[in-house]
Amino acid sequence: MGLAEEKARRKRELKLFRGHSLTEWDADPRFVERAAKILKIPPEAIPWSAACRRCAAEEADESGDGFGPLWRHFPCVIPGHEGEASLYRADNGVALYHDWHDASKWFFLAEVFASQHYGHAVKFSNRWGKVQPELAVWKLRLLVETGLVEPLPGALRAIAALPSGASPTAKKVYDGFCYLLGCKWLHTHGAPTAFTYRFASAWCGVKETQARDGIRELVERSIIVRSGLQVRPPLYGPGPGEPELLSER
Repeated sequence: MGLAEEKARRKRELKLFRGHSLTEWDADPRFVERAAKILKIPPEAIPWSAACRRCAAEEADESGDGFGPLWRHFPCVIPGHEGEASLYRADNGVALYHDWHDASKWFFLAEVFASQHYGHAVKFSNRWGKVQPELAVWKLRLLVETGLVEPLPGALRAIAALPSGASPTAKKVYDGFCYLLGCKWLHTHGAPTAFTYRFASAWCGVKETQARDGIRELVERSIIVRSGLQVRPPLYGPGPGEPELLSER
């Protein structure tokens, strides 16, 4: 594929992506099936999958009552939780993860994904519909890792190169920050981002103390800088050595 064709393909992907709200992806069978594979959820647990229908039909034949359940129990994939979980399809088509460890807990797939990176259950939404911004961040990463969209290539070009003398920890945090912008800028192009020690630890796969040291080193080297917005937590963007952004709009 030539450069022109590759650019055209990426523009089509971005147009499709921006035509969806992030919530709509949770009702997209392609996303749910690929996300379930990443999360280690068995395919027969996906309510609308062919594997689930086959299991329901087999159970119906065995029971003789003409039907089998279109939801299935499987070992909970959230770290630290024993027992079982199930996937359900809500009335609006959205796939929800029900944790039987706590019968009141329902998770979006992106929350399960984040929980696996944090090493314990995390929730960014509640029963009253209030949602924390971090849910969108993990949803974007999960979308990228399903292969349905690609990280924005312009994000990597916006960040100054890491000097050869940087520590291994700074390298891991730098790679994570680049990946974060590549995911987030699909949705909020060019905007600075929160990058707390706790979040960076989960996102980059390092200890929280390492995330702290890595962020401090990147700030000292002016690879990333705090934005001028007076908000908590602080927001970070590429440092002053950034090259001109490659527009993907």
